[in-house]
Amino acid sequence: MTLRSSIFRGMQVMELESGSAVEATTIWADKKVLLLLVRRFGCVFCQHQTSLVLREEEVLKRHNYHIVAVGNGTPDQARKFKDALTFTHPIYIDSDSQMFKALSMPRWSFWYILRTFFMSSTNFSIGRGLMKDYPN
Repeated sequence: MTLRSSIFRGMQVMELESGSAVEATTIWADKKVLLLLVRRFGCVFCQHQTSLVLREEEVLKRHNYHIVAVGNGTPDQARKFKDALTFTHPIYIDSDSQMFKALSMPRWSFWYILRTFFMSSTNFSIGRGLMKDYPN
């Protein structure tokens, strides 16, 4: 999906490594970026999805794409995410979920998650399996 940068103009995110605020649009201003939007750094489903993207890292490099994660949480949570996945790419923190809101990505409620993912024993088993791989 190609994004219109105008919806992110003026939004500030924090770069994990430096702790400095940057305008979100500068992340992809001069390069092709695969932007991973991480709802919550400690979420096992988010960690699993990220690990699947990292499996394709060489393909993305061949096509000149840079992987960047933007997520909601604290710097400590982002560091745990980075360490758990051996994530070597830039991470930005969107503490107010501005980017999710700009994309009209709703925050799931507890009941939605329960109904969607855990009402079947299969999905429950998948969730338990993922929790072993991503302990944060």
